[in-house]
Amino acid sequence: MYRRHLKIIYNPYQHYSLPSRRTLKCNFHVHDPFPEDPDSFAKILKVYKEKEYAVIMNSGQQRFEDTCDLSSETGIATLNGQEYIEKDGLLLAGIRSFIMGSPTEAVETCVSQGGFCVACHPNLSESVCPDALTAEEIKAMDGLLGIEILNGCVLSRQKIGQFIGDPYACDVWDEMLSAGKKIWGFAFDDSHGMEEIDVAWTDIYAESGSLEDILVAVREGCFCASTGLRLNRFSLVKDSLTIEAYDPYNPEAEFEYRFIGYQGAVLSDKKEKNACYTIPEGAFYIRVEVSGANGRKLWTQPIFK
Repeated sequence: MYRRHLKIIYNPYQHYSLPSRRTLKCNFHVHDPFPEDPDSFAKILKVYKEKEYAVIMNSGQQRFEDTCDLSSETGIATLNGQEYIEKDGLLLAGIRSFIMGSPTEAVETCVSQGGFCVACHPNLSESVCPDALTAEEIKAMDGLLGIEILNGCVLSRQKIGQFIGDPYACDVWDEMLSAGKKIWGFAFDDSHGMEEIDVAWTDIYAESGSLEDILVAVREGCFCASTGLRLNRFSLVKDSLTIEAYDPYNPEAEFEYRFIGYQGAVLSDKKEKNACYTIPEGAFYIRVEVSGANGRKLWTQPIFK
């Protein structure tokens, strides 16, 4: 029987398999716990380099620091940015100066400086951080490029019995996607000390580690959020999607692949080394969550139909 193939409006991984693209392990939510010490952030960068990161952003709160000199000194690329906390919850990445104003003004200024804005930890506990942007406020905002779907700091503290909120925010992400917003999902450490480094990161598939190429890949959505798994294959031919993850700690591992659509509905759940899925005609968007051993996960960006 003849089957009509779907028209895919946007596939963020259309350039993923190009030979010129390389994987950049990145973290854009990193704090310097001792900013008064001129050597403090250099030490942090060296630890991230040992963990094979390619790009780090110093997301200073109420401060902006040009890290270009530190990049040359430590040999790891840096992105200038800030965590906006006048109403806590915005990462302003790729900016040129300190930004103030209302949340809307902060986003607009960030974009005008050539940067991009990611809403962070939208599911913080209100009792812990009463001045943070709420999930409802974030969902209503315009100009956001992405949302932090996993916050490593909240996850790390949850594991030691300190509850400050839900580290995951795929619920907020799915609501925004289902409302028609093209918004990407990031995972970051939000590290405030060495013990919170390398908990969650974003793998960006870019031409190089330059700001220009990072911005191209990020705006395309050509990246994955991760807590340990990496993307090995992503292929979309007409309405047939094939995905394969891998675990650096267990190359022969099988995974659980969950294909998720409108309003966060799980459309398919498969346990195998790789997974194929035929996107149904009624799909609005499709994203994939991959789960492995010991909490290691991977999230792809959504394909829009």
